[in-house]
Amino acid sequence: MKEFNKKHEAIKSRVIILSIKKIVGNTNNLQNIHIKDIIKLCENNIGNKYLTPNKYIKILVNKGKIYIQSTNL
Repeated sequence: MKEFNKKHEAIKSRVIILSIKKIVGNTNNLQNIHIKDIIKLCENNIGNKYLTPNKYIKILVNKGKIYIQSTNL
């Protein structure tokens, strides 16, 4: 997480988008505000906090790591 937070915001955004696309399969209904919220969550690095930008994605920050989960069952 420390190295991620040192990167430029454009790189962070791209990493998040590509990660979500790889895990979920698409980035439908994922808006720029969601990406900014995820970056802000990573920068604050508060444990056990999560975001659900849409019903298919859950972003969790815990113990200095970011977890992207697909909730598509």
